[in-house]
Amino acid sequence: MLTYLIDPTSTFFRPLGMLAYWILFRSAGLNPAPYHVLTWIVHSINVVLLFLLLRHATKSQYAAGIAVLFFAFRTNFHDIYWSFANIFQLFAFGLVLLGFLLYSRFDYTMKETLALTSVYIL
Repeated sequence: MLTYLIDPTSTFFRPLGMLAYWILFRSAGLNPAPYHVLTWIVHSINVVLLFLLLRHATKSQYAAGIAVLFFAFRTNFHDIYWSFANIFQLFAFGLVLLGFLLYSRFDYTMKETLALTSVYIL
């Protein structure tokens, strides 16, 4: 599974999400609790990344906190949490937020370009 994640010529369908499902199925089987815990953890990480990005963009913790408050509510993402097929969207949004946050903070050296490229490949 890791080779699909690293290989840029792979035609495997969304390898990061499939890797997460592969690990969960191997460790938890069909028990739904770990799947739900994973979605909550990924959503919590996305909330933190969105807060950091908005705080950097607005220069205000208060404005960023209010904006993220609406994003953090579970009812907005009802379908994501009760359907097991939506981990892909959570990972993709987290990687988009991470890419934006890194792009807004970097000085465009080779090291930063490689970091952004690795986020893009994921």
